Amino acid sequence: MCVGQLLARLEGEVLLAALAQRLRAIEIAGAPVRRYNNTLRGLASLPLTLHAARGPAMPSITFVQPDGRRRVIEADAGSSAM
Repeated sequence: MCVGQLLARLEGEVLLAALAQRLRAIEIAGAPVRRYNNTLRGLASLPLTLHAARGPAMPSITFVQPDGRRRVIEADAGSSAM
């Protein structure tokens, strides 16, 4: 594992925790477009719909997948987000 990979995971956790404080839910709004490369895997685009939290900050965030499955991430869970 390289330092860049660890940094990217930490950045992802920080981003998800910040979003969890401000959003009620994130829904995938369309099909993801993959970026094909021999050395790197990733998405070229991922259309999302963000639903703002009403009232005080929410303690968790819900990801809704196109097939209806839901994944809840607690805002204070930090390292369990990934």
